Amino acid sequence: MKIKDVRTAVLATGLWPTTVPSDYEWLLVFVDTDEGVTGIGETRGGLIVEGAIEEVKPRIIGEDPTNINRMQHLLGLGRSGIDMACWDIMGKALGVPLYHLMGGKYRDKIRMYADSGGPVGWGLGSSEPEAFAKRTKSVLKKGFDAMKLDVDTPAHGLVGFNGCVEEAEIALMERQVKAARDVIGDEMPLAIDCHGKYSPTAAVKIANRLEKFNLWWLEDPVPFFNVEALVEVRAHTDVPISAGEVFQTRFDFLEVIGRGAASMIGPDSITTGGLTEFRKVGEMAQLYYMPVAPHNMTTPIATMATAHACATLPNFVALEHHFQDFDWWNDIVKDGPIIKNGYITIPEKPGIGVELNEREISKHLKRGRIYT
Repeated sequence: MKIKDVRTAVLATGLWPTTVPSDYEWLLVFVDTDEGVTGIGETRGGLIVEGAIEEVKPRIIGEDPTNINRMQHLLGLGRSGIDMACWDIMGKALGVPLYHLMGGKYRDKIRMYADSGGPVGWGLGSSEPEAFAKRTKSVLKKGFDAMKLDVDTPAHGLVGFNGCVEEAEIALMERQVKAARDVIGDEMPLAIDCHGKYSPTAAVKIANRLEKFNLWWLEDPVPFFNVEALVEVRAHTDVPISAGEVFQTRFDFLEVIGRGAASMIGPDSITTGGLTEFRKVGEMAQLYYMPVAPHNMTTPIATMATAHACATLPNFVALEHHFQDFDWWNDIVKDGPIIKNGYITIPEKPGIGVELNEREISKHLKRGRIYT
């Protein structure tokens, strides 16, 4: 079997059906073979990545898509999507699901946690605690039993993005998180995201003030690439710290994991280089008994592919889901809804195990092609 073509298609969400409308794009990757088997993948998007995929095509056309280790060394930007598509091809060609190719699964179902946004960007559109309570109630109605909220407020931007935090801001965070806890109780997992906006001193202050709310984890409390800053935060709080959503290879994770700079990591399969590198990151974390709660802002295609990989990792905790506000998110594939009562059941169909709903996709196609 040989690769004969690589295609891309960009889907656009349009304005989000939330109080703060935004737009988001998904970049799908199709790898066609000379035996009529097509693999589907997904990667971090943008025109630069689309151009990079076009540039890499001459290097991989004629290659065996099931020779995934070799393929990793031939790819550049966009390798996550091509890698994922190659795994899909291998599963389809052999007639087995992805998890089978990865050595088997530890679990049949994958817990999804509802990332529910915050006052900045999409999501709540308000800093008021009442908005946090309302959003939390909607998560419960959708059947999720774990969630995450953002507490980086608009007020933070008013002080010049200097990483500091003032008492009024922390007090507001406390009221926001309390409002959510009052809805869900003390036992339901609740994570909080800071989006890398704070200094170590400010991050420690935030973590320790929010500790009483029994946080699942505090995500990216400091900017992403200074491991020393992350070490300092973790050393001065008992709140679990998560990091890693922007890291692109296992080498980016090496120091964070090796030094215990985070309590847990959140790799993203469409950022790290695809399922191959994603699993290597998870397995490296397991050497240090470090849990994995992956970042995920993808279509049902990459979500399901990532779920297969998560099923094979003993240290997996939960997989993120951003698109609870889009009813048509599930309609991108014919097998939807893939998330039921907050969980994904790993399919037994060959490859990723989902089939595209081309009619629905055509409604959201911004550029590229989904047909050969």
